[in-house]
Amino acid sequence: INHIISPNNESTNEENFYTIDLNVKDSNNIYESFSSFCEDEYIQVDSCNSIKYTKIIKAPPILVIHLKR
Repeated sequence: INHIISPNNESTNEENFYTIDLNVKDSNNIYESFSSFCEDEYIQVDSCNSIKYTKIIKAPPILVIHLKR
């Protein structure tokens, strides 16, 4: 689920996925990389400060993880 919260709007986008680009630079292990992947991200939407976050509700039977260095 991709979720964006702003003062004037809230948006949720649920989509199926089979690959994840996971940043491993500056992480000690894959668990830290997954935590970073799911952290809140502060962005500008329509000149408003907004929060975007990603949550994995159910992983697919086969998941391809691309490790970005």
